[in-house]
Amino acid sequence: MINWMKKEDITWMPGLRPNEDGWIIMDGEQFVITDWHHFDDFGQTVETVRAKNLATRETIEVYSMDEGYSWHSELD
Repeated sequence: MINWMKKEDITWMPGLRPNEDGWIIMDGEQFVITDWHHFDDFGQTVETVRAKNLATRETIEVYSMDEGYSWHSELD
């Protein structure tokens, strides 16, 4: 389960074109979304997003359990 007590500085920015998923801004760094997986079962949703920093090539994975309103970097 996500640790809701820890507030993380993660924001989703929508894409500019219909075929783009957008960007994840995490701690001031910009990551381009490379994969977005949505799971919905019995009223519970989970968004799993993989993103890559084009400058450093670092890849991250972030999660949302409220349809993208808040994001977290780990599931407990």
